[in-house]
Amino acid sequence: MSDGGIALVQVLQIGGLAGVISAVVAASIKEHFDGRERARKAQFLALRLSLALETYFRICVDRIFDIEDFRGSRGNGGDNHVGLPAFVAFPPDSDDWRYLKHSITDELLNFPSEVRAIDESIHFEVFMDGRGADDGPDPEITLKPLYEVAFRSIELAKKVRDQHALPEVERARALEGRLLEKQTAFLDHLQRERAETGF
Repeated sequence: MSDGGIALVQVLQIGGLAGVISAVVAASIKEHFDGRERARKAQFLALRLSLALETYFRICVDRIFDIEDFRGSRGNGGDNHVGLPAFVAFPPDSDDWRYLKHSITDELLNFPSEVRAIDESIHFEVFMDGRGADDGPDPEITLKPLYEVAFRSIELAKKVRDQHALPEVERARALEGRLLEKQTAFLDHLQRERAETGF
């Protein structure tokens, strides 16, 4: 072959190699930016989910304080709520759910069903309790699972924030501490009451 033919083959080889390299680089750059976009979408959805869980936590805490006021005032204050508050809806289903960390997604998707099941259980227990209409339902039937659901809600919110690099909300932490004190006092009261009555 002539020198011109060899040079042309070499140019084509170099050009083909450069094309492959540029395609790989372009694909890597695209994947990098796509990955950043997925992470951004996941983080925004995680923020919305954690806010929904923290809102539900505050709603549960309000109900707990209301029931505790009712118990403490012997029915003169507060309110004797039966059951759990309705769960505030998560953001509508979107494709962004698939970008969340899978270790938390299952717990998040199951939480509203857990709340409904516990609420139904409370209503059934109140029905079976058989206390008279004058007494009203036993507030402890609602209170114990309400504490558990409130703590479950805030724990899920913290997990979501932690797994998606979102800062923790200081107000929620302070409220959680107050709630823990109330729960401890409530459980101590239950234990003393059961020891006195033998139930």
